[in-house]
Amino acid sequence: VKHAAQLGDGSMTLTDAAKDAVLRGLADALVVSGTATGSATSESTVSEAARAVPGTPILVGSGFSAESAAGLFAAGATGAIVGTSLKEQGRVEAPVSAERVRELVRLRDQNR
Repeated sequence: VKHAAQLGDGSMTLTDAAKDAVLRGLADALVVSGTATGSATSESTVSEAARAVPGTPILVGSGFSAESAAGLFAAGATGAIVGTSLKEQGRVEAPVSAERVRELVRLRDQNR
């Protein structure tokens, strides 16, 4: 769910929230994201989530682009939800750029 957080008083760490979602909530995958649509997801956030629940797919939920892909994959991301970065000039109202799609697919294949 976009723009959501685990329930609680805010004292739960990312590691604890990831374990809770997978072990108690039976999540099949986790989506980690930045603070808003299009904002960068940090490599450290991806890495912490991946270390907390080994073997669970970690999906980047915001800020994934050709520029950030290699670092996020290296940090433990196994996939991403991609939107604006595939649009012409990175503008949400623009059409999808086939060139940007090809580049991101190439990077995905290179980082498998």
